[in-house]
Amino acid sequence: MPGRILIADDRFASRLMLSALFGGAYYDILQVDRSDAVLPTARAERPGAIVISDWIAGEGARSLCDALRRDPATSDILRIVVTDRIDHGRNATLIDAGADDVIARSCPDEEFLARMTRLLQHKSQLAELQLRDVAPRPSGLAEFDAPFHGPGRIGLLSSRPEAQAWVTDLHKVLGREISAKPDLLRGESELPSGTDVLLIDSETLGTDSTLRRVAQTMRLSEARRPQVIVLSDPNTPSLARRALEMGAHGILHTPFDPDEATARIRLHLQRRTELTRLRARLRNGLRSALLDPLTGLYNRRYALPRLDQLMQEVRADQSPAALIMADLDHFKWINDTHGHSAGDTVLAAVANVIRSQIDGMGFAARIGGEEFLLALPSAGKLAALTLARRIKAEVEGMVTKAPAGQEDLKVTLSIGVAIITPDALIPGSTASKETARFMAQADAALYEAKQKGRNRICGDVDIVTRGGVSPGKLALRG
Repeated sequence: MPGRILIADDRFASRLMLSALFGGAYYDILQVDRSDAVLPTARAERPGAIVISDWIAGEGARSLCDALRRDPATSDILRIVVTDRIDHGRNATLIDAGADDVIARSCPDEEFLARMTRLLQHKSQLAELQLRDVAPRPSGLAEFDAPFHGPGRIGLLSSRPEAQAWVTDLHKVLGREISAKPDLLRGESELPSGTDVLLIDSETLGTDSTLRRVAQTMRLSEARRPQVIVLSDPNTPSLARRALEMGAHGILHTPFDPDEATARIRLHLQRRTELTRLRARLRNGLRSALLDPLTGLYNRRYALPRLDQLMQEVRADQSPAALIMADLDHFKWINDTHGHSAGDTVLAAVANVIRSQIDGMGFAARIGGEEFLLALPSAGKLAALTLARRIKAEVEGMVTKAPAGQEDLKVTLSIGVAIITPDALIPGSTASKETARFMAQADAALYEAKQKGRNRICGDVDIVTRGGVSPGKLALRG
């Protein structure tokens, strides 16, 4: 549970103090006093976070973090190590072993709680993205499918004379490990494109400038927003708390230590990579849910809301639009005679023709077994008929190679056209009702084409033909 915290400490007074801190913030508290009880309790109780004393008797915090990270049942539980002494090298070792944060026991309560809250928010963000993902996967914070692979970009915003030396130190390690490129930024420098992690030196920028920079960075789009680490004096807990509340992702206490800074940067690079991957998977999953897997065209789920939007555009822009319904002739015969694999081959080939012809004019969808819909914004009678003629002619002349060495297949299309003009829309009617009405018109025209012998175009349009003006019904054989 996100609101449950397991405290692992073999000292009664320390457990009591931590329990009072988190209990006062309305977390549910569990306690263990032996390292060998941590894994069984974590598996059984599923806390949102485990707070581990650095020097707990038995395995020790480093081994515990590594074991918790590697266990599939506990890998997504936050691991926070509380240490009695300030040792930057030790902090780096613990983070590399799987700790999501290392916090000094002397850290003021307000900062400690803010860091815990920010980690739990990140954990919740991952869980939400994974819940929406079509292919869920384990959600640990410190170990993902693969480590971060560069090139990464790190920005250090500082006015210190020694800041360039910090960048050099970071580059020695990060540049070798992940091809990371640290940049030194000063004052109001623009954030370089593609920055993955931004370190903000609050001691040289001051409180207002630091918080302003955090706020500006958080307003960037998700794709451009880096992970933000604020370098702060341990004696300024209110600044750390406010930065975390405004969206900063982590705190690095000064004096600057390249080992600890490198470990924390690696950790935040991994977190950003995980968020980016999950968002990309979600976008791809949503896009896949709107595509017909056989033809690659949009499906009905996408087409109907998009047609509602098209009706609104016709009314708002006072410009026409067109709907084209196309249906393969004698498709059942193809399936019954040559098998469904042959039918699938034909559908995919026809979809390729439609996609190539409609390119840039609108969108196409497969809305039934062998039925296709084409929507053409800002298209009038002539544009719609011209496109319908091209598609019909190309499909009629197409030879499809049947699977399994069968004879080549030839197919034709029957097509119905409906033109949507602003004055044809019913005042006060909803977009969805207008969509249904015009789809019915296009479908009726398609039915007429079938009734009149197939392989033809029919529609309720007025159009100039070669023989003159033919008002009303259109029925053309190719």
